[in-house]
Amino acid sequence: MARFLRQNTAVTILIGQLFNWADSKTLVSDALGGNTNFDPSKLVCTLSKGSTQSTLTLTKTGGSNNMNLINGGMASLVLAAGNVDTCGDLIISITNATEGDEVVFPCKFEFTVVDEEFYNTMMGTDNLTVNLSTQAALDVNAECDAAISDAQLATITNQASILAEIDNLQATIPTKPDSPRIEG
Repeated sequence: MARFLRQNTAVTILIGQLFNWADSKTLVSDALGGNTNFDPSKLVCTLSKGSTQSTLTLTKTGGSNNMNLINGGMASLVLAAGNVDTCGDLIISITNATEGDEVVFPCKFEFTVVDEEFYNTMMGTDNLTVNLSTQAALDVNAECDAAISDAQLATITNQASILAEIDNLQATIPTKPDSPRIEG
């Protein structure tokens, strides 16, 4: 399922599950005993937008990119508006800052940044504005006119063939000299 983020809007996202480096199966929240012993500065968070990469400085509080563990190996991560300023794919990679002091098994999370109108439409808070050009309306009208014209021509052709068949049938009906012939 695509995870959409609204362009140029600060947001707190949920990422995870994060697994412990030591065995790659224990949840980080369980291995560390919860958020109290978690130090996000021991992690490197790389943000990839298109061909651009940047490293986020993670803090628990007071920074523009706060990260905290919550239950079940999940983490909340605050992204500033500048982190989501480019529409398209956004990849967040989490690795360890120092060898020998590993905390988390490396992982990545993918999002799609979309403009405000599209986001609001997808999330049900707005309707998508559709702007048809005059040329598009003319093209549609021309197609409708052609279809109607074709249908009228088919009807006329069909009527003419029906009348011709009636004439053929009438010509084959034997007539008595004293009975009037049906004329069409």
